[in-house]
Amino acid sequence: MERNRKLPTWVVGVVSALWLYQPSGTMAAEAGMADAISADPGSAVVLSEPASDRSKLLDMIAGWLAMNYDLPRPDDLPDLVVTAPERLAVLRYGPDADPAYGDDLVAVYSDSERRIYLAPGWDPATPAGLSAIVHEMVHHLQNAAGMRHACPGEREALAYAAQEDWLGLFARSLESEFGIDRGTRKLLTMCMY
Repeated sequence: MERNRKLPTWVVGVVSALWLYQPSGTMAAEAGMADAISADPGSAVVLSEPASDRSKLLDMIAGWLAMNYDLPRPDDLPDLVVTAPERLAVLRYGPDADPAYGDDLVAVYSDSERRIYLAPGWDPATPAGLSAIVHEMVHHLQNAAGMRHACPGEREALAYAAQEDWLGLFARSLESEFGIDRGTRKLLTMCMY
């Protein structure tokens, strides 16, 4: 049976409003993060606190994922952390990664830290920006449930499917927003051994 992955318009509005609402001064503080992080590649800025509006958004995304993809809801939510591209490369590819690999990364989930790391240029006010959170939240739910996969590509398959469906709610796609066409997605989600 095919599930309906469309959110009612009012839910999309609530999600957008929760994300875009910022207490006074928060947007100004976050606007200067990219300069501070690029000056110190080892630095990071945690964006979410337990009772924040961001946590409400993460909980809504976790609910959407649980409802549409049979993933169990986690007991906890990950922190959102903005960090330098060089650190994203190490988190994604390991300690010997070429720092330049981080330039193409938008977000990375750390299983051990239970955090979503985001690039300094990440934009939460766009469907593409939120879709990066959806993708990484899939990994958080998989991790929280103790799911095991035959290979990293197998783990990515559901994350890319959820991200594509999320973008579809806004008449966008992985290809239009990130240049990931069906062939590339197939390669990214294959076990190659």
